[in-house]
Amino acid sequence: MAVTLALSLLVIAGWIWRIDFLLRIYPGQVSMKFNSALGLLFAAAATWLLATGAHNGRRRLIAYWLVLFMCLIGAVTLWEYISGSDVGIDELVVTDTSFERLIHPGGRMSLLAAVQFVVLGTCLFCWNRCATAIYQFTCLSLIGFISSLMLVGVNFINDAPHMLKMALHLSLGFILLSMATWYLQPALHDRVRFERRLYTGFGSVLLLVIVIAVYTSFNNRERIKQSFWIKHTSEVILALSEFIGSATDLKDSAHFFSGNDHGQLASPAAGTALSQLQKIKTLTIDNVLQQKRVDSLLNLLHPQKGIPFGRERAKQVLDISERMAAVENNLLLKRQEDNEKSIVSSNRIFFVFIVFACVLLTGLFVAVRYNYLAREKSEEKFKALLESAPDAKVITDERGIIQLVNLQTEQMFGYKREELVGKPVETLMPEGIGVRDADHRLDFIHESPMREMGSGLELNARRKNNSMFPVEISLAPIRTEEGLWVSASIRDIEERKKAQTRIASLAKIIDNTSEAVFSSNEFFKIMSWNKAAEDLFGFTEKEAMGKPVVNLIRPQVGENERKHIRTELHKAGFWKGEITYLRKDGAPLYLSVSNTVTRDPQGRVDGYISVCMDYSHRKKLEEQLRAANTELEAFTYSVSHDLRAPIRAIIGFTNILETEYTGQLDGEARRLTGIIKTNTERMGNLIDDLLGFTRTSRQNIIRSNISMTAMVNELATAFHQGYPKVAWEIHDMPETKADLTMIRQVWMNLIGNAVKYSSRRPDAKIEIGGATTGFEHVYYIRDNGVGFNPAYQSKLFQVFQRLHSQEEFEGTGVGLAIVEKIVSKHGGRVWAESDGHTGAIFYFSLPINEEKTNI
Repeated sequence: MAVTLALSLLVIAGWIWRIDFLLRIYPGQVSMKFNSALGLLFAAAATWLLATGAHNGRRRLIAYWLVLFMCLIGAVTLWEYISGSDVGIDELVVTDTSFERLIHPGGRMSLLAAVQFVVLGTCLFCWNRCATAIYQFTCLSLIGFISSLMLVGVNFINDAPHMLKMALHLSLGFILLSMATWYLQPALHDRVRFERRLYTGFGSVLLLVIVIAVYTSFNNRERIKQSFWIKHTSEVILALSEFIGSATDLKDSAHFFSGNDHGQLASPAAGTALSQLQKIKTLTIDNVLQQKRVDSLLNLLHPQKGIPFGRERAKQVLDISERMAAVENNLLLKRQEDNEKSIVSSNRIFFVFIVFACVLLTGLFVAVRYNYLAREKSEEKFKALLESAPDAKVITDERGIIQLVNLQTEQMFGYKREELVGKPVETLMPEGIGVRDADHRLDFIHESPMREMGSGLELNARRKNNSMFPVEISLAPIRTEEGLWVSASIRDIEERKKAQTRIASLAKIIDNTSEAVFSSNEFFKIMSWNKAAEDLFGFTEKEAMGKPVVNLIRPQVGENERKHIRTELHKAGFWKGEITYLRKDGAPLYLSVSNTVTRDPQGRVDGYISVCMDYSHRKKLEEQLRAANTELEAFTYSVSHDLRAPIRAIIGFTNILETEYTGQLDGEARRLTGIIKTNTERMGNLIDDLLGFTRTSRQNIIRSNISMTAMVNELATAFHQGYPKVAWEIHDMPETKADLTMIRQVWMNLIGNAVKYSSRRPDAKIEIGGATTGFEHVYYIRDNGVGFNPAYQSKLFQVFQRLHSQEEFEGTGVGLAIVEKIVSKHGGRVWAESDGHTGAIFYFSLPINEEKTNI
């Protein structure tokens, strides 16, 4: 920049004081115009201000104003060329009095100079903007290349348009400015990287420019030499023309003079001719033939004493001199022709060089742009990956200076991205371990790839508000063109530490709990095993860890049931049921098991937790109870069956008594026999119901598909014949798979119960329906009868329990118990609702999975 500033100031001084050497360094070349020098001064000053005032707003403002003035000068000059007008800007400050104004508007800079000022101005306006890196590189390279061509060749082409020529020092100024503008913006260098082939290409262009310079230098020397000989021949021809004129005067003279004592002609015209002939002899010293002719002429012009010159000798002089002139004219024509051919040939070669260089440079620019776009695309992918990383990412160079961070880093530490880039990584670390981490980082760079830093060492990071929090840092080296960088993945483990504390507490609780608790991974291999599990199964923790559950404690379930359990477990997230396992010694364990699925942050199953409760003792009690119930049912059935004969006998003998001894029985006796028969019949009904209840307990379930709607409609029709005043409302109900006879008995008992307790109302109404909810079908029957007291709801389904007296409503108290027994046997539930005076609703459910059965 200093050289450019000095050049521009010297040219301005040259215009002010009219020093031609400062305007044009090489004689005969175009001069640097005042506006060009002014634009060069503005550009150099603006570049210096932008480079040194990156954080100084006033300097940047001044620089932009200077760039604006420079662009205006170039743009107005361009308008003058395009429109063919003269707006007066060319000689606004100084007047151009050089010879150039005869062929070019006075004071107007070159067209190429005007274009380059405008293009350079756009680059300066985009100072340090990374998005314009490829644009600036292309424009500045073109400015440097074109200026180099001006410097080494174009200005020396005589027939090149004057408006395309630039002064040599202006070309040098543009070269220096383009180089300075690029290299003073280091932020742009990372955006334009060169592969080896691109370096080779630019080296080829530079070599081509050097070849052009060498060729131009050689060609210029040849042209100077040819110009010298053309000028020399022209001087010889001019001298011969003058001599021929003098010889003609001698020939046409009326008087002829003889030689004097010194052997010379006495005429003044003869003296002039001799002096001219001496000049010609000097000029033709390089031509032997012409020298001989000159000697002949000298002999003719030096006659012997007393011998007149004569017309004949004068004619000989004219003939020789005319032949000399003809030779020189031919020589001049040949030299001019050779010169023209040389100019055309050299111009062609020069333009071939230029075209080849332009094609090569264009190819390089295309390659640079392709490389830039590929790099930009790669960087976009890298940044997208960086931003999508779940952890905070900090990338530093070898010195630990932060180069890149992602959004998670901003959120984790509270800094803006711009506040971290360029700062040491210790900004995010406490001062207490800053030096140690720097040493650790340098050691890491030359060691292995990805590994944790601080494994076994508790590390802490520092937020912008100076609050500290625990982190886990993983480092990975990245090899870049700038050297070896380090990528740090930072994870906030504050919540993890809290969770670990809670887990430790829970683990202590689990280890001390009475239930056996163990966990397994997604492959059902045991990962944890508490003390209660050791006691229950007989395996120590060391023996259990890593073993498959199936091989260790051997659950006694079939393959189909195992698949069913896993399906339910993955579908609902938990499963609860009873499974028989085997202890280490082979003894069976009857366990109530709760299995829960655990998932990773992405929602994938990563393990299971099993809690086992031993109900082996309860199992034995249940078996004993089942055996006792079986015996009781057998006894009840036997007793009930044996009681039927005496009851039939009582009824039979009472009937005989009433029939055979009618005349002997008074009214009281007949009342008593009636009571005997009524109670006996009630007892018979009770025994029949008890036998039915017992048969229900002993009967096996035979499943078949049942249309509940059809069955209920059939039963309602039958009941309607006996109770025509009852209104029926029957909805569609889901089909089920159950024992047909048993379910028919359920509906008969429930419908009979509803009819019995609502038939006394004049507006008796029964509603029956059902729906599917979750894993079961639910059916209901609603009546508007007398209802029941909710306080005694628990007695509804117990044997012989009645909430109404025999006088109010007949019954044995077994019907609802049979309903509960059948539904429970199918794996369902029975319940009822009532407010005590506006009817009742009875519900029962049957599981959708027909395999679920309570035996």
